[in-house]
Amino acid sequence: MIKLKIENVGPIKDGYSSNNGFLDFTGLTVFIGNQGSGKSTVAKIFSTLSWIEKALVRGDYTAGYFCQFNQFKKKQLSYQGIDNYLNENSFIEYIGNAFRITYRNLKLKIEKSSSKSDYKFPKIMYVPAERNFVSSVDRPDLLKRLPLPLIGSLKWFSVYCPLIYRYKTFNQNHQTEWQ
Repeated sequence: MIKLKIENVGPIKDGYSSNNGFLDFTGLTVFIGNQGSGKSTVAKIFSTLSWIEKALVRGDYTAGYFCQFNQFKKKQLSYQGIDNYLNENSFIEYIGNAFRITYRNLKLKIEKSSSKSDYKFPKIMYVPAERNFVSSVDRPDLLKRLPLPLIGSLKWFSVYCPLIYRYKTFNQNHQTEWQ
């Protein structure tokens, strides 16, 4: 079971109050709460740390790469647009199936926690709130200044789901047939 603990990151202050502060991720996880309460922050951190764990298991990167020169903040969290959420009191602990990743005192620490042979490679994708552009704009891929995660999502959809891009045009051309 994958666990995540977050304290003092963006809108999240004291973190989760049950289970010693750890959220458990099993199968499908749904966040429900008030606007600005940290739901997206948790999802972005979870998807980032899951991606890092997967990259480490596959051998795409070394633990040193993520730990040196503050890459975790400058690259990974910057990609999600939450790099400025971290401060000297921020604490993040991710306990995955293969690695334990801890962010404390502005430093990232990565420890191997189990055999890589037991690791199942998940498909990791965080679809940001701006996802509504996909259905409301004809060519969202041509818009400037979109968040990087949305651009990544659009690229994924354009490769794996080409019908999504064609649906709106098809629907407009055949609107009278549906009525």
